[in-house]
Amino acid sequence: TIKADYWNTEINDVISYVGAQTIVNRDNGSEARPIPPGLSIRRNPANGAIIQIISGSTNEGVLKYSGIDAGATFSHKYASLGKFRHDLQWSHVMKSEVNGSDFNGTFGSPKDRIALNNTWSLGPVDVAYNINVIAKNGDKENLYVPSYVLNDIQVTYSPSFAKGMKLSIGMVNAFNKQPALVSDSSKPFNYNLYDAYGRQTYFKLEQKF
Repeated sequence: TIKADYWNTEINDVISYVGAQTIVNRDNGSEARPIPPGLSIRRNPANGAIIQIISGSTNEGVLKYSGIDAGATFSHKYASLGKFRHDLQWSHVMKSEVNGSDFNGTFGSPKDRIALNNTWSLGPVDVAYNINVIAKNGDKENLYVPSYVLNDIQVTYSPSFAKGMKLSIGMVNAFNKQPALVSDSSKPFNYNLYDAYGRQTYFKLEQKF
């Protein structure tokens, strides 16, 4: 099974920060839009020198996103080997734009994300092995993070003597992948995309009645 969806979103009047240089540009006419209410620039009437600038946030931004979400599922089974299922999901961002400025692929805005979920079932045993990928983002000459790959695994046993019972053991981030220590803030890495929990082992008992 293969499927794909194209999406295109535009949001007007989003909160946008108007900096001091933007206010200067609007005041001298190099940028056509007016200075928003509540923000201002004050000049010396004698020589035009800047005395004060009040910058801040206002509702004037235009946010545009577009991209493709695609997926494929493949299942197969064998009498002696059991059942196999593979689910591949790919999300590709084609446009990420705020006020005409494209930030797609820049630091914190990867263009691609991929998830591959694999399961194998044989009798009372189920094994899941999942791979999640966040694509590279940023500029190699400035802030740059390479592709980030996580591997998760889980083994589940459903005993025949206890109807509705499942015993599971697994690991999130099985290979203990750590995020690259690259940041544009006081935090050591981009908390919006990554975490530093490392390998997490868990045990789960589920009983349905």
